[in-house]
Amino acid sequence: MPKTNLFYDINHAGGVMALSLQRVKRVDSLVRTSALTGEVGRQRISPDARKLFNLLGVTYFISAVELFDDTLSLVGSTDTAQEPVFRVYKNPAVLPEAFIAHEARSFSDREAEFNELLGEAFDPLTQVLLEDEEGPSTVDLGGSGSADREVIGVARSKNQQEVTVTAKTAESGWLVLADTYYPGWKAYVDG
Repeated sequence: MPKTNLFYDINHAGGVMALSLQRVKRVDSLVRTSALTGEVGRQRISPDARKLFNLLGVTYFISAVELFDDTLSLVGSTDTAQEPVFRVYKNPAVLPEAFIAHEARSFSDREAEFNELLGEAFDPLTQVLLEDEEGPSTVDLGGSGSADREVIGVARSKNQQEVTVTAKTAESGWLVLADTYYPGWKAYVDG
């Protein structure tokens, strides 16, 4: 049976396909077990979960508990006369759907890569993490700031089978599409 979010054209952070990858399961597990911190009645989203949500493109949170988080804004809720009350929060720190980064770090060890992803030094807007059989290395393509890179547009086909990204950059860089990767995906460069 298809996921119900497909019927309403709502993307899910874990992807919309029935295929579930190991790394997606790991992220999902971390988010489910440690997303909320704080005492009951004064909960907020944990820093690790926040970083993952931002990377996964989560713009809105729907919660049955009130979240006390300065970085989220309450944009709606269900009728308060009926329990449970569901609240909708907007996440202004979500990463763009596509962007250009100028530094890449490669890892042969997935555990080390995952730890780097959650580390405070990792900035997803300027760095990408790559899997590499050769071992750890860093490649800096020389970009310095956001002024030299621009993603002009992202367009998705109606059936979600194709994504077209229009981008330009004055320097070499990595085009990052913030989607859940599935085996068999192909990228083509035109221009």
